[in-house]
Amino acid sequence: MTGDERRRVLADGNVIPTLGLGVWQVPDGPQCENAVRWALEFGYRHIDTAQAYGNEASVGRALRDSGIPRGEVFITTKFHPGRRDPAAEAEGSLRRLGVDQVDLYIVHWPQKGPTWAWPGMEAAQEHGYTRSIGVSNYSVDQLDEVMSVASSARRQPGPVQPLRVSPRAAGGMRGARGRARGLQPARDRPSSLRPRGRADRRAGAADAGAGPDSLVPAAGVFQTCTLVGDAIPAS
Repeated sequence: MTGDERRRVLADGNVIPTLGLGVWQVPDGPQCENAVRWALEFGYRHIDTAQAYGNEASVGRALRDSGIPRGEVFITTKFHPGRRDPAAEAEGSLRRLGVDQVDLYIVHWPQKGPTWAWPGMEAAQEHGYTRSIGVSNYSVDQLDEVMSVASSARRQPGPVQPLRVSPRAAGGMRGARGRARGLQPARDRPSSLRPRGRADRRAGAADAGAGPDSLVPAAGVFQTCTLVGDAIPAS
């Protein structure tokens, strides 16, 4: 990857690393802590967790134990749309992660419709719980709905900064409609993190019940699909 490919400038001006470690299905505890620790040792600076994953506390412990300054690691977490208040749930995520603010807070999937959670997401950003807000697993049509209800203040140039796309939803994002919205899809097939050649990593993996060449299913590398630059016109 070139320097330009490693990062994307979001519509709000913040910068997101395109490559990171996602910890979906990684149990809270040593397995998750080791996965995050090894990723940080390898140079990853974007960790993606979620309220639904149940492992935010382990991500936070690994970040603290790494000794890497907070400002050097981009942290993403996701609002569970089965809950009621995105801003209140963001506070809980901050407590579990042990940080004052996350870099990105996104609606995990469009349960109960694509727009109902958005005012609470804006409130979380206004309270300083997150630098950027966005959505995940939304279709292009659902993204359009969110853009239509976003506050005018957030549309200078735009309210919906990043977008994570599942393989099922990615087709529309790669097409003309996605390109017209400034979306830049990248690889969405996760690959396993494979620490090698370090005795302490092998011992740590054994303690966590996982081999060093296979941490756990779905602890994987991902790349982001982001809404960038001037993709959303100012109102």
